[in-house]
Amino acid sequence: MLGAGGTPVEWIEDWARASDEAPGVDVAALVAMLRLARVGQLAEAFWQELLERYELTPSELDVLGALRAAGRPYTLRPSQLYAPLRRSSGGMTKILARLEARGLVTRMPNPEDGRSRPVVLSARGVALHDRVLRGSAAAAAGLLGGMAEDERAGLGETLPRLLEQLEAPAADAAGAPADRPPDRGGSRPVRRRGRGSRGGPT
Repeated sequence: MLGAGGTPVEWIEDWARASDEAPGVDVAALVAMLRLARVGQLAEAFWQELLERYELTPSELDVLGALRAAGRPYTLRPSQLYAPLRRSSGGMTKILARLEARGLVTRMPNPEDGRSRPVVLSARGVALHDRVLRGSAAAAAGLLGGMAEDERAGLGETLPRLLEQLEAPAADAAGAPADRPPDRGGSRPVRRRGRGSRGGPT
C-alpha cells in the first residue's frame, strides 16, 4: 500500500484508513508501530551522521559514556562494561582495542588477575565524550525544535514506558536485562549513506 505521493508518511496514513475497508479491525496499535518503525529509521540515520563527525561507532560511544558515568577516576573492569552494554567478551575486547589505539582509554595492570585489566577513560576520552554530548544535545534540540515544550516533555514521560513494554518480551526470550537496547553499531565503522538510503537500517 502506498499513498499518492509515495512517501513513508502517506504509506502509514494508508494503513490508518485501512479500517474503512475492513470493518471491525482496529488498526490503531498497528499504525502506532508503523510510525515508531519510521521514527526508528530516522533516529538511526541521525546517529549515523552525528557519530561520523567524531569517527565513532555507537558501541564505542556506549563504552565512553559508561566510563564517564562511572565517575572519577572513570575506571571499570571489562566485565562491568560488556555485561550491562550487552556485548560479548570478544566483541568488547575489539572495541576497547580500537579506543585504546586512539588514546581514548588506557588499560591498567591487574596484579590479581592479569586477564582482566581495568579500563580507564583518558583525558582525551573525556574531552571527546563531552564534545559528542554537547553536539548531540544541540542536534537533538534542533531536530525536535518544531515541537512545543509540553509535547517534548510528554515524549520524555511516555517513551520510557513504551521502551519497557517493547523490550520486556525480547529480554525474557534472550535471558537478558530489559534496560539496554540491542547493539546496532557492533564493531563496524560508521559509513556515510547516500540520500536515497537515509533512514533505512543496515
